[in-house]
Amino acid sequence: LAYTKLRDRTLHLPAAMAPVNSSMIENTYQRGMDILEQSHRAGCDVTQDRQALRLNYGLFVANQDDWSRAAAILQPIVMDTPSNRHDNVVWNNAKRLYDMCVREIPFKGSN
Repeated sequence: LAYTKLRDRTLHLPAAMAPVNSSMIENTYQRGMDILEQSHRAGCDVTQDRQALRLNYGLFVANQDDWSRAAAILQPIVMDTPSNRHDNVVWNNAKRLYDMCVREIPFKGSN
């Protein structure tokens, strides 16, 4: 076990974390999207939460070099009308990541 001091308290951490299954992470993101969609349908204002979750999900997928899927995940954020953009920082980050993903999508027929 590794020991870390945290405000005079000792925190016991495993020396190495178990590898995380990426499909488990994907399922968790998708479950979060489902919960937020149900909340939206129930009348809750979860726009910021949905955008933040989408941005993080898109970043996770982009980090796996799955550019087209990441772009598809991010597209609803960047296509929002200005009046629906609750958080310009999230929108700006999503737009920058979306643009990068679109640039990285290989053209059909290219190697």
